[in-house]
Amino acid sequence: GQIGPDQAANAERISNALERAFEDPKARGVIVAINSPGGSPVQSSIIHDKLVALRTAYPDKKVWAVGEDMMTSGAYFIAVGAPNVCVNRSTLTGSIGVIRDGWGLDKVIDRFGIERRVFTAGGAKDRRDMSNPLSAEDRDKVRQLLDAVHEPFKDVVRRGRGARLKAPESVLFTGDFWTGDEALKLGLVDRLCDVHALMADEYGVRDVKDYTPPASLLTSLAGALGTMVTEQLTADATPQLLPPGLGR
Repeated sequence: GQIGPDQAANAERISNALERAFEDPKARGVIVAINSPGGSPVQSSIIHDKLVALRTAYPDKKVWAVGEDMMTSGAYFIAVGAPNVCVNRSTLTGSIGVIRDGWGLDKVIDRFGIERRVFTAGGAKDRRDMSNPLSAEDRDKVRQLLDAVHEPFKDVVRRGRGARLKAPESVLFTGDFWTGDEALKLGLVDRLCDVHALMADEYGVRDVKDYTPPASLLTSLAGALGTMVTEQLTADATPQLLPPGLGR
């Protein structure tokens, strides 16, 4: 699912699962199974950094990230924390970019004679208010913000993939996404596989243990409610690591 502080895929829950997996002396290695469009850049970064730190602390554990249906944007941010990445030939992969979207309602408000009353202390407090036309200053501010979030994403991909990247950054860092077949040719992943094939080929084992605790019903319901409320009230408040068309 989507990565966020109120989602099942949040930094605390996933980091704790990673710790349990790496610390288990019976575990021959760790497979990070990923099926997500991405989400919060902060949560993605925390999970990525935790994965890198645990790899350093347990250098003898072989680590792979495996993409299933989707491994895009924030999910790919996490994946490059693993030294090896594999996907299915049809896995949507990549989307190394940042998005922030919203609505402009100023023309609708003018047409129906609606007056919105906003009181602020601080000239930039109502920046990007959807009831006002988008100013050049606001456009520049958002561009600077998105670029500032994009740079760390590009840095972790450079560090994680290094010389394995087979296309220029002008292609890879546009926010575009590809199938697993295409991602392999671009050097974004190392091979095509699934979890079961990886277990046999790379680890020589048949049994796998899931270290991620199941989300409680209450947590799942709270996360779903929180998502709906967030989308309604603050849909354009935070930049997101999501593929085009899922920019919230």
